[in-house]
Amino acid sequence: MPGPPPMPNEKKRKLGNPGKRSLPELASVTPLPATGADTPPGLSEAGIELWGAVTATTKAWLAPSDRHTLTMLCEMADRRALMMAAVTEYGLLIERPGDGHLVANPVVAMLSTLEVQMNRVAASLGLTPADRTRMGLAEVKARSAFEQMLADRAGRVTN
Repeated sequence: MPGPPPMPNEKKRKLGNPGKRSLPELASVTPLPATGADTPPGLSEAGIELWGAVTATTKAWLAPSDRHTLTMLCEMADRRALMMAAVTEYGLLIERPGDGHLVANPVVAMLSTLEVQMNRVAASLGLTPADRTRMGLAEVKARSAFEQMLADRAGRVTN
């Protein structure tokens, strides 16, 4: 299906229904628990930190139905931290058992795959500037020549 994915009704309501199409009556919708700041059990330090950062900054569009996706992203952050620790400990290259030749650490490939998956999940939650723009939560605007001149002048003054 071309184009951006449809916006969930929760996000439409929080944004004031930008498309102005009729939404289901709230009485016919089963209420979901709020995403809130209560951290899911089982997360480690990296996941807890990510949960706090995301829930503190996404109240304008994070819907209660996003809780599972956000939890998954935080669990991925925990796995990434473990993988980064393994790469730090063993390095990018490891000795192959038996002949001692140096080979690429397989954790590096796993880390790369995980980071691609994390970016996709983050995008689905609107955590990147491009995705917030696509959701109508932000607007990318080029600087005018005047704004650029002011920014350049401010940079020269502080240096």
